[in-house]
Formats: sequence, C-alpha cells, structure tokens
Amino acid sequence: MLICKPKQAQPCFFYRSSADQQALNTFLVHCGGSQATFEPTGKALFITDRKGQSVSIFVMPGSWVRCLDKGQFTAVPDRVFQQQFELV
Repeated sequence: MLICKPKQAQPCFFYRSSADQQALNTFLVHCGGSQATFEPTGKALFITDRKGQSVSIFVMPGSWVRCLDKGQFTAVPDRVFQQQFELV
C-alpha cells in the first residue's frame, strides 16, 4: 500500500493489471470495504459508501483507488492521479 497526498494523506492502491486482484481485495478490506468481483477483462467492481448509500465503482486496470474513509473509495485513471496527487 502506498500513501497519496491531496490535502491530507490517504491510503491508495494502483491497480495495474488483473494480476493485482488479490492485492486490490486486501486493500479494500483493510480500508473497511468488501472484496471486489472481477470481469474477464480485469475490470473490478466493488461497493463504496456515499452519504449512507451503497454505490458501485468500476475500476479498469491502470487506475488508482483511494480510500477516503472507512468503506469509502474513489478511483481515477493513472494520468489524472499523476496530475492531481503526489506519493509520500
């Protein structure tokens, strides 16, 4: 697990490829979420909590997943992540 820093440090995970499926699940559970399901293309699907509602997130390989709070996640493509965040 790496730490990314917008205004405050947050746990983040780079989902490079389908080879990282187990590591992504470990990250999600560690941050209070549930395990993802995976499509044959490697796309991951998992649930995040938004204002008390369960919302699905689809994550393609090559994306960063950030833990905003316990069970709350967001994801962005690597290009966007590199423009907006720095690893610390």
